[in-house]
Amino acid sequence: MEHQYEKQIRIICPYCNKTGSVPVDRGVITEIISQKQDYMVQLAIFPGDVCEHEFSVRIDANFKSR
Repeated sequence: MEHQYEKQIRIICPYCNKTGSVPVDRGVITEIISQKQDYMVQLAIFPGDVCEHEFSVRIDANFKSR
């Protein structure tokens, strides 16, 4: 069950193309974007979150991975 403060972000692994979702805290992402005055936040994806690979993705202010 998704909590009110969580948003599920769809992620595609750049190595194996496996697709998965990871929860992010809406408040934290919004706060980081406003503090940095930037449109993007880098998010670390660890082994087991989507697949066995470790990589990072950038999340925009609309909670879309880039």
